[in-house]
Amino acid sequence: MPGAARPRRPNAAQQRFNRPLPKQSDSVEAGPPLAALAAEARRRFAAAAAGSIDRKAAGAAAVALSTSRSVSGARRVLQTYRLDDVVRAEALCLLDELTIGAPAMTA
Repeated sequence: MPGAARPRRPNAAQQRFNRPLPKQSDSVEAGPPLAALAAEARRRFAAAAAGSIDRKAAGAAAVALSTSRSVSGARRVLQTYRLDDVVRAEALCLLDELTIGAPAMTA
């Protein structure tokens, strides 16, 4: 057919976007699903007193868990957030408590 447009080859960005996703077992650590961990962090956020360090830490942990694909990814996210050192330490302890099931250690 004269004048028919040829299909365009995808550029590099489109090829990266269209590649298959890794298997869930490859990218997510064993343990409770992140959605359940984030929901528990949100529950603790709602139960904590307004303005408390526990509330700030639970909120930061909930956001980190809901934006990450693994618990180690959530830890990296918490390290990059602009947080007070005490809040960051509490949020990391909360992640430990949620993933391991051990009581959180406070500073």
